[in-house]
Amino acid sequence: MSGASALGGEDGITPYYVGGGLAYGYDSNLFREPAPLAQADRYLALDVIAGFDQPFWRQRLRADLTLRSTRYETRSDLDNLGGGLFVQWDGATAGGWAGSATLRANQSLATYVAGGDITVQSRNIERVGSLQTQVMYGVTSIWSLNGSAELRGLTYSAPELASQENTQQALAITAQWRPGTALQVALGPRFTHARYPQAIADGSGGFFADSFDRRDLDLTTTWTASGATSVTARLSASEETHDVLSRLDIAGTTGAINAVWQPTGKLTFNLAASRDTGSETSFANLGSAQQPLVGVGDSSQLTARLFLSTSYQATAKIQAGITVLGEQRRLETHRSIGPFTLPGEFGHDRTLTAAASLHYEPNRTTTLECRFARIHRSVESGTVTPFDVRQGQCQAQITLR
Repeated sequence: MSGASALGGEDGITPYYVGGGLAYGYDSNLFREPAPLAQADRYLALDVIAGFDQPFWRQRLRADLTLRSTRYETRSDLDNLGGGLFVQWDGATAGGWAGSATLRANQSLATYVAGGDITVQSRNIERVGSLQTQVMYGVTSIWSLNGSAELRGLTYSAPELASQENTQQALAITAQWRPGTALQVALGPRFTHARYPQAIADGSGGFFADSFDRRDLDLTTTWTASGATSVTARLSASEETHDVLSRLDIAGTTGAINAVWQPTGKLTFNLAASRDTGSETSFANLGSAQQPLVGVGDSSQLTARLFLSTSYQATAKIQAGITVLGEQRRLETHRSIGPFTLPGEFGHDRTLTAAASLHYEPNRTTTLECRFARIHRSVESGTVTPFDVRQGQCQAQITLR
């Protein structure tokens, strides 16, 4: 592992950085199969990273690029090249206007549970991207108006998952009210159009496409009690109508909540929960400069998630963390084509992920981290496969500025 420093300014401080990382990991069940069929393997990953974060006038531009090469010990057919890109611009004017544009993209080996009851045991590359723009007027006033537009897409290299590939366009307009520094309330409509070009194979080499239109009325509240506590919640009246896969239509309530609590300077809790469609949940983790963008390809009608994490800053250089993620899905195991209903039913599964990590920074340029996780999926009904996974990974990274 190696890194090289960018040229600094007169004071030695530069907005640019470059670096590299090396990770060694283990996965006890590569293809998320039942225990008797589980295939385990070890892998080695090499990362090269570069980026910058530069403010200027009332603007700020940030970019992060990661290139990753992953090699497996036994299943060399899974070797792959991947990476991620994050670019963000923020700006404001003296007249109360503000705006932002964010581009995210990632390429990586898929998790092999993307298709619900679809099994893939070969290299499957997931590519996911999002472009979002936002404009706000009245930044400094009690009332403000916010408009946003987003394009996002998800593709797979494995033909078995062609039915999960999709593109989406979303448009939202909200009116925001800030009665005080601690509270913000927003209300407005959101419209989404999505298309699955290869939703159903027709058995003769062709496909039936499916599109859906979704309409939401979003009520969003952000409450910041103090510098250590904040809560953001969304409650939506949602309606989603499909052209072909009409069994996936919904009409009801969706929503999400995220709460951060820091009772002491060393201890932090983060709680997040959501109930939404699989098509929306697929893009719920759109990543950041620190966290890769993940598409997942959730094919469920509804997915409920509960996430809890806690981190403890033991010393200035050592941080320990524990995370728990529970997911429950309602997904169609067999699909309908137009007016014809194929034999089948909705399936239900539950997935529980528990992980522990230890993070050590011996100096400002070097980071060492180990993470261990256990994933268990149980199936209440349907043809989805239950599985159990044990994972471990240790990595080292050097970043020079």
